[in-house]
Amino acid sequence: MSSMLEFYDFALLIFLAPTLRLILFPHSDIQTHQLLLLSIFASGYLTRIIGGIWFSHYGDRLGRKSTYIKTVAIMTAASFGIALLPSYAESGYVGLICLIFLRLIQGLSLGGEIPGAIVFAAEHSEINRRGFTTGLIVAGVTSGNVVASGLLVLLTTYLSHDSFTQYGWRLMYIAGALFSLFSLYLRQSISETPVFLELKNKVETFPAKIFLRRYKSKLILGVLITSAPAIAISSIYQLYYLSDITLALPISMHTFILLSFICTCIGAIVSGLVSDKIGRIPIIRLSCIIIFLLPLSYHCFYKCSLLLAFLPLIVNSALISGVYEATLSELMPTQIRFTGIALCLNLAFSTIGGCSPLLMEWLNLHGVNSAISWIPAFISIPLFIASFYWKDHFNLSLNSNN
Repeated sequence: MSSMLEFYDFALLIFLAPTLRLILFPHSDIQTHQLLLLSIFASGYLTRIIGGIWFSHYGDRLGRKSTYIKTVAIMTAASFGIALLPSYAESGYVGLICLIFLRLIQGLSLGGEIPGAIVFAAEHSEINRRGFTTGLIVAGVTSGNVVASGLLVLLTTYLSHDSFTQYGWRLMYIAGALFSLFSLYLRQSISETPVFLELKNKVETFPAKIFLRRYKSKLILGVLITSAPAIAISSIYQLYYLSDITLALPISMHTFILLSFICTCIGAIVSGLVSDKIGRIPIIRLSCIIIFLLPLSYHCFYKCSLLLAFLPLIVNSALISGVYEATLSELMPTQIRFTGIALCLNLAFSTIGGCSPLLMEWLNLHGVNSAISWIPAFISIPLFIASFYWKDHFNLSLNSNN
């Protein structure tokens, strides 16, 4: 739940970009301003790498709990700051500069938050429930998107456009900050993981250095498995900007994306549960095969049914989201697990997840709307190939990898 509340704060920018464009820029050159905001969105992903290295270093050396608490405290402060940003009419570009700074701070926080949540869940869970437990973490994080898009639908329905532009978007950030305070309260009662306590006297002095020197193959595999959910979630975000195909859907695009994230949440739990029975690799391969169908479904159905056009994307998102966190946990030795997961996760989400909306929007503005279909399929090819050389550890203890 606490990860859901924190990711809500981080994801708000992509949902509110059209509104913030009106607040933080002069009313000219709309397309350029849209790309600038997506660049700011990407900047938060890029600083996730730094945050991941910083927090995972202390998480592997001193314990998981303390870093898990600090990340949410930082996110709370950043969200309050964004809610108070001055408009362009009030202070010129001061608000934009502050947004960039606060977005970078959000990235630092999330860079340690998600890896910490994965490690906590995996190391506290039983062997035969690890996929289900980490699937719940993914569902919780994705629920941040559900809450953000759901609240956006609610406020834009009951507030006028002027009211939402004036103060409605600020309410969303204030709500996020309050959510994070509640999350901070919840984390005070958590205990250190038993897997870390078992090896507490064997911690590495510089976990990142050890990981990069000894485990290069694990870094490559970790980035491959994490790239799949990164591009899937980013592609769902990008649906907001495909205005030319929204007529193919009887409901609003906001509602369609909300339903897509709900399906991802539910599917991740089911996928994780099934992977505890049959392994992670079969589901990874199935998710890749399904996403390979996306260019075909888009070509055949985007003019008549948005649901059929993007059904492979939604199913792929649900399947891969349910297994990638457990797979990462089982890939890494305990002494450097936090660091290894943080590096792989943040590298993939920073490059693939953070930059792909910017790339897709640029291609969309230049008439290449189909990029949203072939980019996810293309990125999944290396993962599909690697899955045939990957040993599945779904039924082994996490300490067996030490």
